[in-house]
Amino acid sequence: MANENSRQENAVLTIRSQLVYENDEPEWSDLNTKADFHYHKSEVKIIYTDVDDRGEETGQTVITVTGFHDGEPLVTIHKTGFTDALMILESGKTHPVEYETPFGTLSMQLHTMQAHADFSQYGGEMYLRYAMDVGDHSENINTIVLRVTMQASADFAVQHRS
Repeated sequence: MANENSRQENAVLTIRSQLVYENDEPEWSDLNTKADFHYHKSEVKIIYTDVDDRGEETGQTVITVTGFHDGEPLVTIHKTGFTDALMILESGKTHPVEYETPFGTLSMQLHTMQAHADFSQYGGEMYLRYAMDVGDHSENINTIVLRVTMQASADFAVQHRS
């Protein structure tokens, strides 16, 4: 596997996500960004830089996917920087998450309802649907559709938006 400090940004990462709070209208967000994509027969690693609304770097996210050839992917999402978290998603299972922010720690449970992934050395797609339970405060349903497209050149333009 590649060293996360030697980034190539050899792909475009597109993430379309939907967040639905109890009895509320869905909230949509889109992210299009450069990413570092590494494919190995048993593992995919996607690394990208997080930015805020002003376009300033706030951290890094590393998404690792294993087991996608078996139809039962195990997905880890490791965020570092302004916020720190390690999220584990696998179909039918619930995992605890500690979301560290400058304002304190938020504890939650992630229950993955669906996880599908299809990757090759040329990129691929992933679909995640999970419930996030933040104690007595709230529960929401999240859907993420992620697509990785390999680029022939590092000279391509992408935009961050939400």
